Amino acid sequence: AQLPPAKLKLKCHEILKGLQSHVHGWVFNQPVDPVELGLPDYFEIIKKPMDLGTIQKRVESGSIHELEEFEADCRLTFDNAMTYNQDGSVVHNMAQDMKAKFVEDFEKLLSSLKTEEEEKKKNERACTLCGSEKLLFEPPVYFCNGLNCPSKRIRRNSHYYVAGNNNQYCWCNQCYNDLKEETPIEFVDLTIKKSGLVRKKNDETHEESWVQCDTCERWIHQICSLFNNRQNKEPRVEYNCPVCLVKKRKTEANDSKGPSALMAYDLPRTKLSEWLENHVRSKVDDKLAELVRAKIEVNKISVEAAEKQIRMGGHITIRQVASMDRSLEVREKMRNRYAHKSYPKEFPFRCKCIVVFQNLDGVDVILFALYVYEHGESNPAPNKRTVYISYLDSVHYMRPRRMRTFIYHEILIAYLDYARKRGFATAHIWACPPLKGDDYIFYSKPKDQKT
Repeated sequence: AQLPPAKLKLKCHEILKGLQSHVHGWVFNQPVDPVELGLPDYFEIIKKPMDLGTIQKRVESGSIHELEEFEADCRLTFDNAMTYNQDGSVVHNMAQDMKAKFVEDFEKLLSSLKTEEEEKKKNERACTLCGSEKLLFEPPVYFCNGLNCPSKRIRRNSHYYVAGNNNQYCWCNQCYNDLKEETPIEFVDLTIKKSGLVRKKNDETHEESWVQCDTCERWIHQICSLFNNRQNKEPRVEYNCPVCLVKKRKTEANDSKGPSALMAYDLPRTKLSEWLENHVRSKVDDKLAELVRAKIEVNKISVEAAEKQIRMGGHITIRQVASMDRSLEVREKMRNRYAHKSYPKEFPFRCKCIVVFQNLDGVDVILFALYVYEHGESNPAPNKRTVYISYLDSVHYMRPRRMRTFIYHEILIAYLDYARKRGFATAHIWACPPLKGDDYIFYSKPKDQKT
């Protein structure tokens, strides 16, 4: 089950508290110390140790992202004890009792969460799909155009001044005071005087729009139902929410789904995207096979059961969605500073954008994007046959999340290998993480996403 980070932490702590305070809890609250307990073969038999104290630390640090991860760790704690200690021994029986208590408590938790979700959806003022009444967008970020603090953020809940459409040009209060009324403010598409600026407060909140289903007449959030208002050009067309659509398709004799929407795999392929996709799929298959073998060895379960627990949450698609010829201008100060190197006025390069989709619940979701700059043979040093991995960004919705970093690393490895085979000799990676609130490619990441 997918829960908000704060709620997930609370629910896990409730179960842990019951387990740790149990009469047998002291046995499982700390990692097993084979030296102190005289168990020289412990790590030969138990390949993945786990205990309630370690689980608690993982919960508190935010390392556990789903209830399924928490369940697996708790089960592993007691399964390890039953694996190492003989059936009928004191510790084996303790582990059996603790596991039974955990299973009972966990099932009660899942049942209460399901009931809670159903009650939320019964609320006529709530969205049928998510159960929430209001969804608020992350507030937009505005930057000052003043001379004293160019590109500096305008603080939340502070007053500022704007010109142009959609807050196109902004000034913080300090820079506004420095403007002179008699001096016009000139931009490429706008000339305005100080008196023409409009005073605002940076406290706006924007709510997600709603759409009504023509069948059940319930109101749902547009984003929850994947309703694209820009494509709704003909108001008289009947709209069905996902719930009603599924019901209709099940009851209709002729299961006609109409024209199918384009998916990520329908996007044009290139040699680069084929190279990356084939490499990643091969490595993912190898990694999943490795995880399945480890699961079988640790939990002593069948291959089918292990494969059911260790699998990708959806198909991965990689596409190159842009390839543009650009030029990088060498600024005059740079040319003067390094005049002895005879830098040209500009370096031509090709900019490429690579995106990674995963099909989650039937919808292709972009989870990773990468911009690369390729400088060819004709460029002078230092950019001759050089590639720059300029921007990369991601959101943590990949399923399972444990595969996220692995897949992104393999994409970088595959791209650098591709560049090497094409004759590029040098690669630079921009490795400066964004400040909190800054976004390179994806806007407004989840609050619990650290990197």
